[in-house]
Amino acid sequence: MSLVLGTVGRVAPLARLADSLAAQTEKRFELLVIDQNADDRLADTLAAMRERGLDVHHIRQRERSLSQARNAGIARARAPLVGFPDDDGWLDPDCLACVWARATAAGPNTAPTDADRDTEAVVRSVIAHWVELQPDGPAASPGEPLRESDWRRFRGGNASSITLFVRRSALHRVGGFDTRFGVGRFYGAGEETDLLLRLLAGGEPLVREPAARVHHPPPQGLAGGSQTFAAVRARARGTGALYAKHALPFSVVVRGLLSPWPQALRHHAGRAGLMHAAAISVGRLEGMLQWRRERGQS
Repeated sequence: MSLVLGTVGRVAPLARLADSLAAQTEKRFELLVIDQNADDRLADTLAAMRERGLDVHHIRQRERSLSQARNAGIARARAPLVGFPDDDGWLDPDCLACVWARATAAGPNTAPTDADRDTEAVVRSVIAHWVELQPDGPAASPGEPLRESDWRRFRGGNASSITLFVRRSALHRVGGFDTRFGVGRFYGAGEETDLLLRLLAGGEPLVREPAARVHHPPPQGLAGGSQTFAAVRARARGTGALYAKHALPFSVVVRGLLSPWPQALRHHAGRAGLMHAAAISVGRLEGMLQWRRERGQS
């Protein structure tokens, strides 16, 4: 298994991730660290990882783009299954073992052979469970498939980049992550949803494995301030671009543009809630229209 880690600015949180990787019951994996820092702040951390027996590959990237970093890792990955942990996340000790068991349809007491690990024909793409997003437990059943029709209506359930373990050949086939999406871009989010939609449209089977538990701090709640408005608006532009790029149903677009308002009023969030709703609606509309304009010019 190949784990692609794009990182910039963080050092201390990597220690928790390193602890969780060193504790994995499934030891046969490589970690490709795509370092977007301009300095050598990761040198000691990477050295400590190697001292603990982790197979770490350090790859420098000058431009700060998470999608581009992940694509660089995909290009260098050697294993048939590729995952995307975050630099401030961590994994349960048996996470990778559960992913591999589901990917190979092996039983819990069946260890795949080394030959299996190099044969993409025997693996399937797997969606793990983000614990903090659903702390009361996963709603999905083991082996439950993702359906394109559900995801085109944004009714497919929870799946984020940190929960994705995708066949390397499938990632190459769809071209990896679309670098127009993601933090720091005009379309400030939506890269994992875009990837899933393209994988599903191409017929790639993806199945859930709720026993594979990944961790990440939960999304932040509402907050005021112009910076927050700008950040929320940028992320919402990614969703709006998805509406246009994938020609999602009109009902999905209308629901997405209007739904933030009753939600804000229902929770009596005050000015902060109304600003949050406005940022989402404006951003989604802006992203959808800009994507259409760019497509018309191409």
